[in-house]
Amino acid sequence: MTAPREPRSRLIIRRTVEAINGTGLNVLKFSSRVADSYRALVAANDRTLDFHESAGSLKSLLRAEKRNGNIVDRLLKGVVRFPADLEEAWVDALPEPHRADLVRELAARYGLNGARMPEASAHRHVVDLANVLRDAGEIAKALAPACADGLITSEDATHVAASLVEIDRALADLGSLRAQLVSAIATRSPSPLKAVS
Repeated sequence: MTAPREPRSRLIIRRTVEAINGTGLNVLKFSSRVADSYRALVAANDRTLDFHESAGSLKSLLRAEKRNGNIVDRLLKGVVRFPADLEEAWVDALPEPHRADLVRELAARYGLNGARMPEASAHRHVVDLANVLRDAGEIAKALAPACADGLITSEDATHVAASLVEIDRALADLGSLRAQLVSAIATRSPSPLKAVS
């Protein structure tokens, strides 16, 4: 029997707090992003939360921001349970690289690697390739101290653990690049590497 693991909602909240603390994003700005994403992704009759729309006068905009901030703050503090219909909008509202890292972590719970679906954009191929190359450098940087003496031992556990995080990111980014390239050749239409002016 496996040990119980942290619930998805608690993992999402923990990673969100880390993102907010690590990026300078405040709860009010994040809550506005969550509210906009939630209203865009979830049909009105399927919503469990009543986020306020940020439209109209400055006064109503500030009131909506404050009310949405209160909703998100109560979720962050665990006063209110995190509803399942909020997950995608919430994760989507996180800044990069926190969003991509959390998507990978959530996907890993199902044995998946969190690769992105291909998108028909002018720059996605180049971004995916750049991410794969960056990941290779980060893996080498994380493993370099462990490999310095020619042996990887239990004393190198922290370096190995750091490299495993980078390897997981690399696998997802490589999967994204692969999907993008397969999509490009399957459509038999040109897939631009740069924006056409």
